[in-house]
Amino acid sequence: MSDYKTAVADIKAGMKINYQGASGPMDFNQYHNVTGAWDVVRSNGDAAGDIETVRTIAAAQIQQAILSGAG
Repeated sequence: MSDYKTAVADIKAGMKINYQGASGPMDFNQYHNVTGAWDVVRSNGDAAGDIETVRTIAAAQIQQAILSGAG
């Protein structure tokens, strides 16, 4: 399945679908959350609006922070 119309029909028919978001898979865990890696970025200040990735935080680290209540 690769289109909205088919997905809606499948959902209405009770079928399970596997949504692939624009940034990649969007799979829910047992807590009904979706976590993925986060990029910490900063602008370099140019007119083009270019950004630089400063750090990438792994999905496992984000999930652990959620579970521990860190904020």
